[in-house]
Amino acid sequence: MTPQQLLRLASCAAIATCVGIACAPSLDDLVGFACTTSHECPTGFTCSAENKCLKGSATDAAASDAASDATDDSQKGKGEFVVSPTDSLKTTEAGGKASFTVRLSIKPISTVSAKITSASPTEVSVSPATLSFGPGNWNTGQTVEVTGLNDGKADGSQSFSVEVALDSTQDPTYKATVSVTVKGTNTE
Repeated sequence: MTPQQLLRLASCAAIATCVGIACAPSLDDLVGFACTTSHECPTGFTCSAENKCLKGSATDAAASDAASDATDDSQKGKGEFVVSPTDSLKTTEAGGKASFTVRLSIKPISTVSAKITSASPTEVSVSPATLSFGPGNWNTGQTVEVTGLNDGKADGSQSFSVEVALDSTQDPTYKATVSVTVKGTNTE
């Protein structure tokens, strides 16, 4: 039986909708299913330029493809780390702690890893050293703890900075992400 013949069976509510070897409980579940021609898509669907079954006519599919491309292209390189706060952190040489949160600005399509480093390693340490964001946790702030260190010098209050930088990703939205600097003071 051909995929088109299987699709004709879909009008029967008692059976699943099938395309090739893939089956779905309803026609709506076949949106986005891989195709090479509209004949491989259910009635009322068309095969888009991206080879996906979409509801509607070929004109609707072309408009959907164009909107998808515009959205994808407009987001490339636009991803950012959202850090709060970015200044006025206060730690002490007695081990006093401060914290900040990091999240992403746009939902990624793959994992985005951030590297957290102290630019003032004699003044403060950071934990954790890396953060990982994906499609499920991109907009949830992850906490970074900054701990004051005793440098053994009577040097008064010292400024420190911590950098949040891109560690790795395959997501084009985040490939050009700029690092964010968090600033504070470590007091004696």
